[in-house]
Amino acid sequence: MSLISEIEKLKVRPMDWNGIELHLVYQDDVNIILDVVIEMINKTIRPEILAFADAMEAEMAKHDAKKGDSWKEMGFPDLCQMMFRLASDMYVREIKNLHDDPHDFIDLANYAMMLHWRAKNELKTDKD
Repeated sequence: MSLISEIEKLKVRPMDWNGIELHLVYQDDVNIILDVVIEMINKTIRPEILAFADAMEAEMAKHDAKKGDSWKEMGFPDLCQMMFRLASDMYVREIKNLHDDPHDFIDLANYAMMLHWRAKNELKTDKD
């Protein structure tokens, strides 16, 4: 589910009540604002990056029920090791010409995001 599709869901639609179409006074204003937000997102974030970020979020969301945000508690060495193992496995498969799972790049990016988040928050904590 993309950010833009979620914003589209927020758009106000005419309401129907007993066969009489009710128009909310602010309906057009809200829709104009949401269209501007979508346009700003499209102009500031490359579509490829948005699609990749959506894929990363979808992968993370698949594990929410079981793992939640447990990665926030994992040690740096553990996260680094998991990322390194995946990258090494991908490299070996590339050498053997078995690069058949583009999904691995999503996992690799999620490990990088986790490490980035941990580093940023640990640095902030150290400065406090």
